[in-house]
Amino acid sequence: MHGKCGATYESGSLRRYHLGRTETIRSCTLEAQQFARAMTEQHNETGSHTKYELFLKAMQAQRQYTTDAINAKGIDRHLLGLRLIAAENNLPKPALYNHISYKRAMHYILSTSQVGAKHDCVMIYGPAVDDGYGCCYNPRNDSINYMVTTFKINNEGTNAIEFSNHFNSSLTDMRSLIEVNTAKTMKAKL
Repeated sequence: MHGKCGATYESGSLRRYHLGRTETIRSCTLEAQQFARAMTEQHNETGSHTKYELFLKAMQAQRQYTTDAINAKGIDRHLLGLRLIAAENNLPKPALYNHISYKRAMHYILSTSQVGAKHDCVMIYGPAVDDGYGCCYNPRNDSINYMVTTFKINNEGTNAIEFSNHFNSSLTDMRSLIEVNTAKTMKAKL
């Protein structure tokens, strides 16, 4: 939709730890970017099987990052803790926190979180940044409920309706990709 990847925040629970809250699952991995590029090619140069392989790699990277984050192997809360310790002790903010790379990494264009519920309901929260999106989702047996939010009006760079339309198209395209490639596997096994 915007033609670029951006920092993505997904919350991962750390409640298993004393006073644990969340850690950031950074889902904009290299593998996810490679898959997204292949799926959005204008000339469709990448074949279906290659796209499916890229999808599987992106899923595996997401699973690993999620596992690491919820097992306290993330970095975001560690960095937050160091920044807060410096502030509480009236120490100067370390240079890392002023570096452009850190600022870009912390500018979450997409803030997502799975909020599981057995019943149909609407759950929302706002984006993490002024020029971003919030996307609360609930995967169900036969569907995915989600809500998209943004702070800006449509002509100011973000558009929740357009985002939702692209999200729906992406889910449909991925479903088709999976069905085509798993159908081939099923036929081969028969």
